[in-house]
Amino acid sequence: MVEEEQKSTPQHLYHYYRVTEHTEAIFTKNEIYFASPLNYNDPFDTKIAYIFYGPHQNKAEYLAKLCKRYYPGKSTKEIREFANKPSMHKVFVNRASSSADKNLREHVGIFCLSEINNNTLMWSHYTDSHKGFCLEFSTRTSFFQKTSKIIYQKELPIYNILKEPLGHERMKLLFIKANDWAYEKEWRLLNFGIGPGIYKFPSEALTGIIFGCRITPENKEKIINWCRQRNPRPQLYDAVPKKTEYGLDIVPFDYPA
Repeated sequence: MVEEEQKSTPQHLYHYYRVTEHTEAIFTKNEIYFASPLNYNDPFDTKIAYIFYGPHQNKAEYLAKLCKRYYPGKSTKEIREFANKPSMHKVFVNRASSSADKNLREHVGIFCLSEINNNTLMWSHYTDSHKGFCLEFSTRTSFFQKTSKIIYQKELPIYNILKEPLGHERMKLLFIKANDWAYEKEWRLLNFGIGPGIYKFPSEALTGIIFGCRITPENKEKIINWCRQRNPRPQLYDAVPKKTEYGLDIVPFDYPA
C-alpha cells in the first residue's frame, strides 16, 4: 500500500514564496515554516462539520459516560436525566465541536505544496505578483515522503462524534478543501502536537529554484549566491512569459560564472 502511494506521488512538489527577511534561512539553514491554518486566506481550511448522529440510546449512553467522568459528584439519577434530554445532545455537540475545532486548528502546523510550478494565479497570489520564487522539492527524501494529496469537494468534511470519538482519526479530514481551490493541485505536510513553527528539511531535498518573471536583479543575485554554497546545488530556472499565449515556461539556466 505504501509503495502504491509513493508511486502516485509526483517526483517533485513545489512551494511558492515571496522574498522576505526569512528568505536567506531557507537556503543557508534549510528552514521552512509550517503555518497555522488560522492564518490562511481561506477561513474554511481545515474546517470540519461535527455531528452527533445515531440512536437516542447510544447518544444517551455516550453522554452518561462523559458526565460520570467530568461530574463524579452527580447521582446516577441526575446523570440519566441529563443524558436523556435531546436538548442536551444539541448543547453537547455545539460545545464539543467548538472545543475540538479550536484544539485541532491551534495545534497543527501545515506546509503546503503543489504539483505544478507554472500556475499564473499562484505566482500572482503567493510570490508578491511574480516578484518572488518557487522551490522544487524532491519527494524521494524521507522528509517529503509524508506528504498527502488534497481532496477537493463541495461539502465540508463530516465527523460523527458518536461513531468516532474525538482523536487522531480527524487528521485525514485536514486534507479536504473546497472545489474552488482545485486548480492549486495541493499536497501538504502536517505536524500535529508541536504545531506551527520552523522545521529543517534535508539539504538534498531542495532540487531546484524558479525565479519569478518580475524578481529584482538584486534579489535574484542574492539567492543565486546562497545556492552556490549549497551541496548539492539546486538547479536554477526562470519563469518566462509565453510569447503567444497566457502562461509561463520554466526554463533552466546555468550558474553565472
